[in-house]
Amino acid sequence: MLYFLLPILFSLFILIKKDKQFNIFILILNSFVNLIFNISLISFLEFNSKYFNVDPLNKPFLFALSIVFFSVSLYSVYYLRSRDIDIKWHSFYVISLMLFNVLLMLTLLVNHLGVYWVLLEATTILTAPLIYFNKSKHSLEATWKYIFICSIGIAIGFLGIIFLSLTFKDLNSLFFNDFYNYKSPVSLLLLKISFLFILIGFGTKTGLAPVHFWLPDAHSEAPAPVSALLSAALLNSALIGIIRVLKIMYIFQMFRFSSFMLVLMGFLSIFVAAVFILRIKNIKRILAYSSIENMGIITLGFGLGGYGIFSSFIHIISHSLLKSSLFLTSGNLLDFYKTKNYDEIKFLSKKAKFTSLIFILSILGIVALPPSLSFISEFYLVKEMVVQRRWVLMFSVLLLLTIIFFAFIKILVETNFSDIKDEKVEQEKLFSVIPQMILIFIVFFSGVVLIPFLNDILTESVKWLGVKWNRVLK
Repeated sequence: MLYFLLPILFSLFILIKKDKQFNIFILILNSFVNLIFNISLISFLEFNSKYFNVDPLNKPFLFALSIVFFSVSLYSVYYLRSRDIDIKWHSFYVISLMLFNVLLMLTLLVNHLGVYWVLLEATTILTAPLIYFNKSKHSLEATWKYIFICSIGIAIGFLGIIFLSLTFKDLNSLFFNDFYNYKSPVSLLLLKISFLFILIGFGTKTGLAPVHFWLPDAHSEAPAPVSALLSAALLNSALIGIIRVLKIMYIFQMFRFSSFMLVLMGFLSIFVAAVFILRIKNIKRILAYSSIENMGIITLGFGLGGYGIFSSFIHIISHSLLKSSLFLTSGNLLDFYKTKNYDEIKFLSKKAKFTSLIFILSILGIVALPPSLSFISEFYLVKEMVVQRRWVLMFSVLLLLTIIFFAFIKILVETNFSDIKDEKVEQEKLFSVIPQMILIFIVFFSGVVLIPFLNDILTESVKWLGVKWNRVLK
């Protein structure tokens, strides 16, 4: 637990020193130590306390968070140096980023439902100023919308926790393991009600439709590095709570009800994303709706079960890395063209070659072209729908994904290959492209050869959920 005090100590150093270069040094040092610590936790380091522990479920989430936070920290070097930010806000940005990462880690590691709820609410409070970082009228509106809607969602989730405690009335505990080991009969009606409230409440923070309304505004108005963390890490921190409660549903044989609700919200999220992506021009807003789509794909996989669960765990990592790359790259586009509208971004392939290449590869990855990890995850998802013979659902999902595929390819072509004369060639900075290259390399390399380390933690996660479909693990 001493590690989690390190960012607080670093923050004190920043407040005392009050120097921009020192802030950047501390941020990079902290992200590197965090990466090493997380990989150690996943691989061999024992970490068990009363309220926090490493288990097979949180390992994929920790892996994604550590890689994304390291990349975001590297990109922040470029972001902070390319802007005239006073020392107060400069220090605030670095401190908030480090504390936000620690808060996300604790949210993933916690094994107590009550403490998890408190931490999830704390992420709302801490990230709100980061969304407002640009101090514009639109960012202020997005911040209040984020706080208001997410707070309502968290309150609904709290009602779910109350119903869950009533379901296990003889337990007097909110530790997840106590729920999992409970042997006495429970009220299945109360269990259904609690899962419904928790799914809607935590699903609000996850960005699932129809409770997703905060997400497009917050993601589009936040600074690019913050948008990357919101999409790749914050959504996952809410999703893991749903999965932990889903295991309770599995243990008490509530497959049908939980499957129906997850498939419904998953499909609705994909549908909403497909409708809005075709209508808007703001590229960061499009990426936000893409996050809603991808969280929908993940939720749909958990709802289907079988291969779908394995698909969801793969997609969690794939989406986290690719969406981070896209949001960071959107920061480059905004700097080069001074606009968020993709129809005003022309001939990127000539203006900024590395950014263009990264943008193309990231889009090809997010639309699940092989050999990306997204292709593998969506292949398993479709395979499960075929196995279950859910033909209407399968063709509906494939149709919506085709619409989204068309929208992204249209963006790719228009931004990179539209003809324009006398365009100034930009001098790209190292830290504006290196982080995305790291993320893209991991996604596509893992798509070609699923790294044994990654395969092991994904398989362990499927087993942890108690999936009875042995075909998944063969």
